[in-house]
Amino acid sequence: MNKALSIRQLPLYLLLTLVAITSLLPMWEMMVLSLSDNKVLMQSQGVVLWPKGFSLDAYKNLLSHSSIWIALFNSLVVSFVASVGHVLSSALAGYALVQLPFRGKGIITLMILLTLLLPPQVNIVPLFLLMKSAGLLNSYGALIIPALVSGFGVMLFRQWFLSFPSSLKEASTLEGCTPLETFWYVALPTATSPMISLGLLSFIGLWGSFLWPLVAIHNSKLVTLPLFLAQLKQQYRDVLDWPTLMAGAAIAIIPIVIVFLILQKPFFKQVVSGDGSK
Repeated sequence: MNKALSIRQLPLYLLLTLVAITSLLPMWEMMVLSLSDNKVLMQSQGVVLWPKGFSLDAYKNLLSHSSIWIALFNSLVVSFVASVGHVLSSALAGYALVQLPFRGKGIITLMILLTLLLPPQVNIVPLFLLMKSAGLLNSYGALIIPALVSGFGVMLFRQWFLSFPSSLKEASTLEGCTPLETFWYVALPTATSPMISLGLLSFIGLWGSFLWPLVAIHNSKLVTLPLFLAQLKQQYRDVLDWPTLMAGAAIAIIPIVIVFLILQKPFFKQVVSGDGSK
């Protein structure tokens, strides 16, 4: 019976294998090009599946520039600080919408839901004007503050705290906890699942953000990694140095891979169990 079941599942396994190979092929091509010699590569035709004239010169040349280290530092600071702030602010707002009584709660919830219908590009001009009036352009504040809150994060935690046991809230109140202490010491520790999910998604999105930093930052000392890679491409307008460009892209994905490897076990554990308290 198990053998028959395995045979029936064979087409599904083949399909999943094909999807996996298709997904990994661009990354493999990126690594191959980054390890190739540009002169030999320019003489090649078609898809390159193996390094042409194996060389590490692209990585050596790229890492010898101080600009990439500045860009890496800026991206790490912005992505980490904004992700942590995003998780905390979303958790606070989501908890308040569920557990705290106040007027206009339904209207506020509806307004937050409506923000999910707007594409992020719509906010570029208003955000630019706000940052300009606040004097925050060309600063870390311009990159971090707009990413500290989102309608998606608030609604994610709101849905989570809808199932928060009222008995725990009542017990903490009887122990003399304030609403903020109840949130911090009782409610938040049970929300590991949305915290990990939102933190991971937020970090990945901020790490690859290009449009908003392009608008808000004009100081070379505050350039993030996506902006650095775009500037790197503009340096090779006549003859593209594909190994250097692909080496930059390969370096850019390393922090994302590290963060995912660290969080993948608790992330998938929470997704499968569906219980943030475990």
